Amino acid sequence: MKLLIIAAVLLCFMAVTAQNLETFSETYGPFDSRYNDEFYYRETATTSENALQLTPALTRDPGVYVVSPLPNQTGRVMLRKRFKLWEQGYKISESDRVASFNSSFLFNIYAPFSNTRGEGLAFVLAPDTSIPSNSSGQYLGLTNEETDVSPGNRFIAIEFDTVKQDFDPDANHVGLNINGITSTVNASLTPLGFELALAQNATNLFNVWVQLDC
Repeated sequence: MKLLIIAAVLLCFMAVTAQNLETFSETYGPFDSRYNDEFYYRETATTSENALQLTPALTRDPGVYVVSPLPNQTGRVMLRKRFKLWEQGYKISESDRVASFNSSFLFNIYAPFSNTRGEGLAFVLAPDTSIPSNSSGQYLGLTNEETDVSPGNRFIAIEFDTVKQDFDPDANHVGLNINGITSTVNASLTPLGFELALAQNATNLFNVWVQLDC
């Protein structure tokens, strides 16, 4: 399955103190080698067709499809610029606020063959850029069987999941994940008329808005 984050990623951070308000705003894309200094690309992640490609579904030869599935793939793209969003022992009070942010991006999930459908993708906030070992499949590159739900994971993620596990509502949902792959809250997209992963050689383009208010 080919996961693409397309066209533009808009980030806007606001650092809040009692004295002043600092902001950072940037728009990225179309994506090519010019952005190599802006992002970390991990495992199979790269740029393709002016988009960020997380996992490939094609061979390296232009226009030639793979003839068998490409299983157990993970890719991660992380912004190089770091932000501190909250303090240790964060309390909900004005004096403890560190930063709020919103991000908007476009993505699609494309499978050239019916047997190459993957598990989905996630928008993640994490303190490092590395991908845990054995984190493909249902773990979405976030964690693995040994470390799932461990406080040491230290991540918050929004998952766009295309395969149903026992703890999922269906094979077409969005969820909020904290340090583990079982969502704290989730919601099926089917009643809303959205389908994350369509049939072979078909795709939808989704515009996502993520916002964190501290």
